[in-house]
Amino acid sequence: METKNFQKYCAEIVTKIDRKYKIERDAQLALSQLIEELGELAKEINRKKLRRENPDSKKLEDEFADVFLQFAKLAEMHEVDLEKSVLQKIGELKKEVIWNNPMKLLDGKKLAEKILRNVRDEVSKMKKKPVLAMVLVGNDPASSIYVRRKGAFCEKAGIDSRTFKFPASISEKKLLRIIGNLNKDKNVTAIMVQLPLPEHIDKNKIIEAIDPRKDADCLHPLNFGRFVQSGEKYSVVAPATPLGIVKLLEEYKVKIEGKNAVVVGRSNIVGKPAAQFLMNRGATVTVCHRHTKNLAARTREADILVVAAGKKHLIKAGMVKRGVIVVDVGVNRTKNRRGLTSTVCGDVDFAAVSKKASYITPVPGGVGPVTIAMLLWNTIDLTNSK
Repeated sequence: METKNFQKYCAEIVTKIDRKYKIERDAQLALSQLIEELGELAKEINRKKLRRENPDSKKLEDEFADVFLQFAKLAEMHEVDLEKSVLQKIGELKKEVIWNNPMKLLDGKKLAEKILRNVRDEVSKMKKKPVLAMVLVGNDPASSIYVRRKGAFCEKAGIDSRTFKFPASISEKKLLRIIGNLNKDKNVTAIMVQLPLPEHIDKNKIIEAIDPRKDADCLHPLNFGRFVQSGEKYSVVAPATPLGIVKLLEEYKVKIEGKNAVVVGRSNIVGKPAAQFLMNRGATVTVCHRHTKNLAARTREADILVVAAGKKHLIKAGMVKRGVIVVDVGVNRTKNRRGLTSTVCGDVDFAAVSKKASYITPVPGGVGPVTIAMLLWNTIDLTNSK
């Protein structure tokens, strides 16, 4: 199959995936972004060939191969059958250009489905059914998507979810009163407040207002402090995203003990608890942040690299060593050249870094689904602790 035909064929694949599997919007946007990149590269390749600029053309063809192989990997994750001619071309590209290293995807979607089956089995045995109350303030598109996805996961797992949506103009006093009412509601077994909140609301006051016995995100100081002091075995709940990261590494039998781990980001939601999880499992941990000097020197030392900085493609190939295990927590939304369609990418330059990594999470389809699955486990644990 010629390069110029790939874009059309890839577009047909996205349509096929969406019809058959009703894939989540984030995955569809990622596939669509890759199609757009393929189209632009194909046009540039053809222009270079017409001008007989062979060196540049070869470089572009290599880049095209990188992007197309990303697309093929995502299509494979969604169980799409590719044409024989395309499979043959993929095989050729793998041999010629990329992935001669035994890189494996840390497939969070697959693990999340496995966890959801276990959650559903557990819920079916429970006398008191779990009920998760989700509080959403404002119209932030990303927050709205996250809450909808959490609701969809709850439905699959047999957990009752209730979404309480309020305008961004809601006062802090009124929001605190709503949290208080949810605390008193005996039917509600778990509460989560979707962050970020509008600037006029003190998120710490809201988090501390949640009954620790209903704190699904493990953000209340009592729960978070217990986790930091004694580990997840001694706290009713644990931070969902870092717990999901560890579960993902354990699912793929990645050894943590004795490894050098570098965490880029120091938030209470991901960075700090991720470092704690890794230390609890015997890793030597370095935490980096915006004030870290010569970040690349730190990240190149990592056997395990967790990136949660919120900056698109912060980590480049030159910043990691060969064989590194990469967990990309970043979710960055961008727009295409026409400024119309939002797309999603991580904090790690996947195309470049995947050539050197032994394991790497895709974005989307990596940490995100497992985070939601662990949030549901927290909901069950809170319900059982009553």
